[in-house]
Amino acid sequence: MVDLPAGGSLPAIQLVNVDPLLVQQTNISLFPPHVVYQHENSTAVSVYFNNDCIIHDPTTGADIPVVRGTLFGQLTLAGHGISFSSVEVESFQAEFENESATNTMPLNTAPITNSTIVDFSPDYNAAPCSLSGGHFVSNGSFIFTINYLTPNTTNYLQVSTDLGSGSWQTIATIIPTTNSFTFVDPDAMNNPQRFYRLSLAP
Repeated sequence: MVDLPAGGSLPAIQLVNVDPLLVQQTNISLFPPHVVYQHENSTAVSVYFNNDCIIHDPTTGADIPVVRGTLFGQLTLAGHGISFSSVEVESFQAEFENESATNTMPLNTAPITNSTIVDFSPDYNAAPCSLSGGHFVSNGSFIFTINYLTPNTTNYLQVSTDLGSGSWQTIATIIPTTNSFTFVDPDAMNNPQRFYRLSLAP
């Protein structure tokens, strides 16, 4: 988020990007690194009004209502340095100019002018999904419960017979109404070993 203070006829404005700013540097030769990180995207990042506001037009005297999610403009961040000291300003500037000469972020000629901004606050204390109560029943089916799911979200239950192969097959699509779901796998008896995982992508 970028906070612009009020000034002149403009009220205080908060801007937000909906596409990520990518930070990269491929030339790291030591740790801690002594590098310039580039904020590099295929195009500059569009920024939008993060709140409704009214902007006064000093020319016409009209008040212009601006809705949250309206395009403000495009933001290009050049980058920042790591491990440079205050006495290394000149070397930082030289390195920065060298990096900037090879990496560009052209403006998007047709940016999305309105975007729906959805607030999201992740629960960093949330318990990860887990499997419990796994057991075989008399007909050879394997039954287990998946816990700490997010209700009403789509989950894909996948299986593999060899973790080293990296090959996973989706055997069920689960959209739980609560935070747990019990699954019965009748094919478990046909496999000497079977690994399970839950994925948000098929």
